[in-house]
Amino acid sequence: MMRVGWWLLPLVLVGACRKSSTDESSAAAEPSLKFRDRPARDGSADVDPVERVRLSYEEALVLEDSAEQQRVFAEVAWDAIELDPELAQEAFSRLETGSEASKRLIGHFVMRLADEDPAAAVEWARGLEDPAERSEGLGRAAVVISNQDPQLAGELVVNEMEPGRSRDRSAVQVVQRWSQSNPEAALSWAESLDSRPARQAGMSEAVWRWMGRDEAAVVSWLGAVEDGQARAEAVLAVAHALGRMPDEEGKRIIGLLDGELRERVEARVAHGLER
Repeated sequence: MMRVGWWLLPLVLVGACRKSSTDESSAAAEPSLKFRDRPARDGSADVDPVERVRLSYEEALVLEDSAEQQRVFAEVAWDAIELDPELAQEAFSRLETGSEASKRLIGHFVMRLADEDPAAAVEWARGLEDPAERSEGLGRAAVVISNQDPQLAGELVVNEMEPGRSRDRSAVQVVQRWSQSNPEAALSWAESLDSRPARQAGMSEAVWRWMGRDEAAVVSWLGAVEDGQARAEAVLAVAHALGRMPDEEGKRIIGLLDGELRERVEARVAHGLER
């Protein structure tokens, strides 16, 4: 039985077959050796690659080892994308819902589609029934969208993704891209995140980018942050940014800070940025 939510697979496969510069995470997840490049079982080199991948799928159907069966289904789903899209869909439908293999495939497909048609990628991801898979799809779409419209990408992450590590990761990735063009806006958005790990990581990334452009503005921002938890997180973000710079450059910027702020930042840097 095919899983609901894959009714847009043919559209996804159109994007998957095209070259993309945004597929950052899926390359490492794909099998290292395509079925078409593997030697045939009888040693011949001219076996039809479509038949070879279909044979692997049929053999997986009768495997008793469930872990091995899932591994082969995942390989078939990856390798059949271009060889046999319908077979890729069949293999995906047999992966355990919410499994890491399933989420990697979803992330791969969504990022490829988002590169061609962001709106279609978002709508497709919204149609996934499993919360973990839906969050994975929406997060990957948001990362691609953030290259052109980071505000929209941020809204997608905050308003539609399930709380947890996947949303935190996507939020930080959005900040990374946003801060390349507008670090101040990216920092403001990062400060609003309700997850402390994502908020702190996002703030640190945005501050580092901003400091490279306008260190005086960062010093002014830090001085204006109200005391308390917000000030502590701002100090840590600045310390993280300084930790990524050469020592002499970091010391020079610390020298721009006044009194108590200078002491707090110096203490963070000196203690290895531990909380």
